[in-house]
Amino acid sequence: MRRLHARWERAHGAQGEGGFTLVEVLLAMFLIVAMMVVTIGVLLSSLVTIAVARQRQSGAALATQSIESMRALPYSTVTAGSAAGCDTTLGLAATTDNVSGAGASAVFSPSSTVLAIAPETLVVNTQSPCAYTTTVDSTTYTVRQYVTRSATSDAFALTAIATWKKKNGQAGTSVERTETFSPGGCLQDSLHPFSGPCQAAFSARGGTDAMSVSVTPVDAAGVPQAAEPSITLVLPAASSTLEVEQSVALTSTGVAAGGVDSTGTASSSPQVLTAGSDPTSTVQQTFSGVVSVPGRSTTSVLGATTLTAATGTTTGSLGGAVSAGSGACLMPTATGAAAAVSTGPAGALRPCAVAGLVHGGPATLALGGAQLFTSEGVRTSAGAAQVYKGTSAGVCGATAPGCARASAARSIGTARFLPGVAPVGLWQLTGLTESAVAERGATTPTPTQARSGTLRLWTGVAYTDVPLTGLDATYVWDSTGTGFPPVTAGSVTVTGTLVVTTGGSTLDGASDCADEACVVQVDSGSISGRFTVTDTAAGQAWAVDVQLGGATAVAAYQEAPVA
Repeated sequence: MRRLHARWERAHGAQGEGGFTLVEVLLAMFLIVAMMVVTIGVLLSSLVTIAVARQRQSGAALATQSIESMRALPYSTVTAGSAAGCDTTLGLAATTDNVSGAGASAVFSPSSTVLAIAPETLVVNTQSPCAYTTTVDSTTYTVRQYVTRSATSDAFALTAIATWKKKNGQAGTSVERTETFSPGGCLQDSLHPFSGPCQAAFSARGGTDAMSVSVTPVDAAGVPQAAEPSITLVLPAASSTLEVEQSVALTSTGVAAGGVDSTGTASSSPQVLTAGSDPTSTVQQTFSGVVSVPGRSTTSVLGATTLTAATGTTTGSLGGAVSAGSGACLMPTATGAAAAVSTGPAGALRPCAVAGLVHGGPATLALGGAQLFTSEGVRTSAGAAQVYKGTSAGVCGATAPGCARASAARSIGTARFLPGVAPVGLWQLTGLTESAVAERGATTPTPTQARSGTLRLWTGVAYTDVPLTGLDATYVWDSTGTGFPPVTAGSVTVTGTLVVTTGGSTLDGASDCADEACVVQVDSGSISGRFTVTDTAAGQAWAVDVQLGGATAVAAYQEAPVA
């Protein structure tokens, strides 16, 4: 039996107990090793690529750092020649790499494989041609820096070349290059101490003062009753501003006629449009807007008395451009009319901002059923611009690089105060026009201001007419006999003061505008008043403040040093 079983096992084999042959084992081991070798090769190659990329990033950062270090130094240190040698306090040492010639004949001539440029005149000073070495992540970098000058302009080129040995054994190079430019050299450190570009600075602001008439309840002593309602009638005002120094900022603002109640809520919000040349703050290079604000009515209630401010439609426009497409800017002039001022060649950087509003009226401020103030025919405009030399007759003169120009104008057809207490009011303005024009540049034309029209005053028994041209006076209606007597109509008595000031101008700064900004400011004067209206029948008094302001223009300029 045992022999039969043994014989059967030899014939059929022992099932389930087989294994790999030696050949199979060796083949499997070979395949595993081969796959590991390939994987390790790819891994090592990736590590080298990452390391090389990191080296390249460090090299670029070091070259950029070298450029920024030069730009952070005084301009004269970087751009003026010097025999003092490289600044050892900054770790710099002289280098002759990429340099041919010596002294005044030194030329920066890098290999085309490093930087493909024509040879440039080398500036030899404490920063150029200099080099330093540094170690980052066990890699040694050599950074060489050069300052060169253009043969055709005042521009200087700053070049930094970083070199190192890559992880793969090859040579690594990173080149950074920029320009620093200033008209005429701009070598006054006190004005522009750093190596960034410097240029003439222009600033202009033209505008008409806000016009308003407000009513506030007061007690017997004339002290405002803060808890009681008040109201303000607002008349149109316009302003434009300009700032130019390496970048441009423009703003035009229009305030439409409206009212403000006792809570401070305005029935018409100002419209403000802006533009600028700095893309980090705005991409708006031009702006234009149409102003069309319908008539408004604003009320405040004091017991049985209603205070009401009502206006008609205000129309107009706001506009501005960083680069004037036509080279012309429609600005108010000394006559009060708008005229096209050529700001420079079409498409050039000749910024201009303008604003203009018209309120035909009428605008009224009423206390109960009695009118306190009315106006009609209000026009206001303003402009601010940088004007290129000699492009418009009588504007800025012919001296480069031109000037900052600001202007403003306003007119009022008729304005009456308390028309119910006298035939045409306690006082009346007729045909008021005023303007202000200021320019500031390397030369400063005489600023101009003008005001005309007629002021009619009620003396208690008759009217007296006073020309507004050159007027500087104070008129008083009081009970002391120093001016006109108080005016009484029924149960209402009016006292108060009207002040009219003449215009003027101020001029600050040296004539050459090199060491400090030169500023000119001019205004057409102002008209303001404060009155008390007492109603004995109602047992109430109101303070009425009148602020009609005037036209103002301000222009400032600072020339580029040594320009």
